[in-house]
Amino acid sequence: MAVRKANKSNILYLLYNSGDMTRLDISQKLGLSVTTVSTILQELAADNLVVDKGQKASSGGRKPSIASLRQDARFSLGIHISRHHVRLVLLNLSSDTVARQSNRIPFENSASYWEHVNELANEFMKANRVPKTRFLGGCMSLPGIIDTEKEELCFSPTLGIGITEAVHVSNLEVMPVFSSITFAEIRSHFTFPLSFGNDADFAALAERWYRKSDDVEVYLHLGSGVGGSVAADESVRALLGKKACEFGHMTLIRNGRACPCGRRGCAEMYCSSLTLTVMSGGLSVDEFFQELGKGNSSCKKIWDTFLGYISTVLDNIYQVFDRPIVIGGEIAQYIKEYGAPLYAKLQEIRSESVTNRLRVGNYSQFDSAVGAALRQIFDFLDSF
Repeated sequence: MAVRKANKSNILYLLYNSGDMTRLDISQKLGLSVTTVSTILQELAADNLVVDKGQKASSGGRKPSIASLRQDARFSLGIHISRHHVRLVLLNLSSDTVARQSNRIPFENSASYWEHVNELANEFMKANRVPKTRFLGGCMSLPGIIDTEKEELCFSPTLGIGITEAVHVSNLEVMPVFSSITFAEIRSHFTFPLSFGNDADFAALAERWYRKSDDVEVYLHLGSGVGGSVAADESVRALLGKKACEFGHMTLIRNGRACPCGRRGCAEMYCSSLTLTVMSGGLSVDEFFQELGKGNSSCKKIWDTFLGYISTVLDNIYQVFDRPIVIGGEIAQYIKEYGAPLYAKLQEIRSESVTNRLRVGNYSQFDSAVGAALRQIFDFLDSF
């Protein structure tokens, strides 16, 4: 029974990764008999997970039929929680993006907040006509340190979780203080199954999946908070501790700006999207880049300073890991368009190696939500 279950999962994964295939192709790729493959495909078709896409042209003899993963057989919802936004991504079973949505909602650990997120998610799925019978559930991406044994978010300066006192991060915002949040508490406000994980880890997963590569990369998240992860297989990731890759809380400026984590001068206080809002006197990120695009001299100066901080962080990361670096998060999309000075600054500090091994991620502000949704699809494919 275990062997048959593994064979079924392997066939699903093969169709997921390789696309349409004939029974003979599957048989040769997995080392199974054509009879075994045919039987399993019939079972998967009965479960509406696989469809017959017709016949392949043949030079002689019987034309082989083509099996394909049924894209709309299942749907997965990724939910990314940040300081000021709730982002939603819906993927089908092939991991194609069906829809995505960004909602500006300030975080607070309250029943009304979580109920509002649940309402947004349900409306989002309804708008995209997701049948309840094909919905795998939601997976929530959270910034900070997660205790998997206690099932709680125990420390997240970005959200004010687990910090000792309210911090004036600027004259524009005071970080509130919340205790740790248990997943059971969050689930109690939702009407569908919900799992959880770290935002940077999910984002790294999304970028690794997008590239279809086994290369080990370091991921740097630049959003309302700053975080990081290593995009690698589980054997590598198992070597890392819970606080590994907390790039946002390595010291960038000694005795610098107060950080909600309780320290001073953390990279998060100089490289997050909030930094641009603070330095520009209150412009939202979108407003800031609109002004930058118009040639606003003040915004140009702020952006230049901001990129200087980021270049230092990138160089430090590279000196430690000596691996390619991926920039993701809300700021990534703007580095694609306005990031030329960043590469110049890296060259100024003689970090050409970083320049040659640096790329901007594919999903930008939605990368964590995509990774969360992917995690559920992988779990589903593993469940057979």
